[in-house]
Amino acid sequence: MRFKFLLLLFIGFLSTFFGEIKAEENFCIYTSTKEYDNCIKNSDLPRKPKWPLLIGEGRGRYWLRSFNNIGYQLKSNSGKELEILKGNRIIGFYVKESIIVPREKIMGWRLNKEFRNNIYMWDFTISYLDEDFIKKEINFSLLDDAWGFGGRLKGDVVSEFLSAITKMNVGEERNKDFVNNLIKNEIKNLIKKQEIITVLIKVQNSDVKNCIELNKVKFPELTERTKNIEQKIYSLRSKLDIPTYKKLKPICN
Repeated sequence: MRFKFLLLLFIGFLSTFFGEIKAEENFCIYTSTKEYDNCIKNSDLPRKPKWPLLIGEGRGRYWLRSFNNIGYQLKSNSGKELEILKGNRIIGFYVKESIIVPREKIMGWRLNKEFRNNIYMWDFTISYLDEDFIKKEINFSLLDDAWGFGGRLKGDVVSEFLSAITKMNVGEERNKDFVNNLIKNEIKNLIKKQEIITVLIKVQNSDVKNCIELNKVKFPELTERTKNIEQKIYSLRSKLDIPTYKKLKPICN
């Protein structure tokens, strides 16, 4: 019986494995901008990114430019998140800041093409929510230059990359209800964290009735962390005008 179960499990694994291989045969798969160029040059199949993938490495057609020698790289390890790398572009690329944005916190992206100074500029804007659910944007450009350093762009790897991660087309944006549900889920998760931590570090048999007394001496770091969680809960509630969660007592000062 055990052998039969293992055999069926193995057959199921093979079916899934070969099914994925067959599905990929219908696409030109790329894991780099170099392979992307090869897909355009040598294949008529629709293109599909495979993770991990980095865009903006080195100098050339896919150099993501900004002002004052500030540049960007876009990266994803699984296709479910976007990592935004910000750095200096002088000789190479030196990362100064890295921001990882989950797919659901990417609010949208836009592309505007303009002819400026005898060069076509592809201007991208990505909007996302930061850790405090404040909307932020990054802006960068690609040069579509037939004569200059970059060389004529073929295809649109950035748009394909962003579409694959966000599951949204250019110009689409998350609506208010979507964002509100994200905040509500975040509040629920934070309340669970606070409840778990406070059970572990509260003063047992405390005489204080109106708030939760934490053992600050024994657990200073967890106490500070719990207070930060509480403040974030209050902050997020204020965004949606949600009433206080009655089952969870406030932390004593």
